[in-house]
Amino acid sequence: MRRWSQAVLFIVFAGYWGAAPPLFGIEVKLRAQLEQDEVPLNRQTVLVVEAQWLGKPGSVEFAPVEPPRVSNLKIIGTASANRVESRGEQVLTTRRYEFILQPLGLGMAYIEEVRLTYRDADGEEYSLQTPRLQLKVVDAVPEPGKSRGGLIALVSVAVILLLAGGVWSWRERARRKEAERRQAEAEKTLEEEFLERLSTEIQLQSQNLPEEYAGLAKLLRQYVQRTLKLDSGVGSTEELVKMLKSVGTPVEVVMQVQEVLQACDVVKFSGASADPNQFARIYTLTEDLIKQKKLAWEQAEQ
Repeated sequence: MRRWSQAVLFIVFAGYWGAAPPLFGIEVKLRAQLEQDEVPLNRQTVLVVEAQWLGKPGSVEFAPVEPPRVSNLKIIGTASANRVESRGEQVLTTRRYEFILQPLGLGMAYIEEVRLTYRDADGEEYSLQTPRLQLKVVDAVPEPGKSRGGLIALVSVAVILLLAGGVWSWRERARRKEAERRQAEAEKTLEEEFLERLSTEIQLQSQNLPEEYAGLAKLLRQYVQRTLKLDSGVGSTEELVKMLKSVGTPVEVVMQVQEVLQACDVVKFSGASADPNQFARIYTLTEDLIKQKKLAWEQAEQ
C-alpha cells in the first residue's frame, strides 16, 4: 500500500504577445512516497520524493535536497534522476530523489519533512515541503537459502534489470529529444523559420553569387509552396506564377515573386554575370515578402 503527500505552488509568469499579454502558469508539485507501510527488520524500504511541473526543463532551478531526518531508521543510500516526457503539446518534467532506508529496531519509525528549495526564471526563490511520514518495523523474515540455484536466479534478475534499465534510459533520451523538437517547432512560426534560413543560408557578400541566386530561388519557392500548400512538384517559374494567379494572389505580390525568380533563372540558365546590386534588391524583396507575411495575409482574407 502506498501513501502520498503533496504540496503545490503556482508560479505565474507574464508574457507579451501583441497588444494583450496573456498569463502563463507553471504548477510545481512535490510528493513523497514510501514503498510500503510495514517493513521487516532485516529488509529495506525506499522513500521516493518527486517534483513535477509542466514546462521547459530549465524553467525551474533546484537547490540540492538534504536527506530528511529519520528516527529508528538509517539512510544507507541515495539516488536521483530526471525524466522528461511529452503531454500533447506540453512537456512534463519530473525530478526524482530516492532514499534507501534500513530499520534499526522493531516498532514505529518516522521520516521528517523533506524540504525542496528552487528558483524560477526570474530568480525568485520558493520552498516546498512534504508532511511527516511514519513506517512500522515488524519481525524479521527468514533469509533465503544460499543455494546455487538461488545465486543463479539473483544473477539472472540482475542482468534483466540492467538490460531493462538500459532500454528505459535509451527510450527516455529519445522521448526527451522528440519532446524538445516538437516544442521548438510549435514555438517557431513559418515566417520566423524562413527569415532565419534567409539570414543563415544566403550570403550577400559571397564570392560565388550564382550559387547564392540558386539558393535564394529555392528558398522562396519552398516558402510559397508551404504558405499556399501547393504541390511541391511545381516546376518552372511560369508554372508557379500561374498557380499564384489561379488562387487569387494580388498582382503586386505575384510580380514581386516573379521578379525574384526570373532574375535567378536568368543567372542560372543564360550564364549572365551575377550583379551584386541586383542580388541585394531581390534579397530585400524576398525578405519583405516573408517579413510582411504578404502571402499568408492574402490567403487568410480569402
